[in-house]
Amino acid sequence: MLLVIGTSGMVLPLSQITAMYPGFKILNNLAPESAIDDTHFNRVLHMRATEADKGIDLILDQCLTSPMISSRFRREEMKDQPS
Repeated sequence: MLLVIGTSGMVLPLSQITAMYPGFKILNNLAPESAIDDTHFNRVLHMRATEADKGIDLILDQCLTSPMISSRFRREEMKDQPS
């Protein structure tokens, strides 16, 4: 999962990163940015972060409780555990 809050997309090549990232992606910015392709994100919230916080929390909760997504996180966590 990738959560991006408040960026112009100019410092890091965000459109390239998100195009290659296979996971669920959320973007929260005040307004659309020319350097960011919003279509690479599953959810886009154009508002202040202080206004989007409850919506982001709800989206994260839904993603993390989804059987398909949460089982994937469990598998990845198991790979990271020492034997």
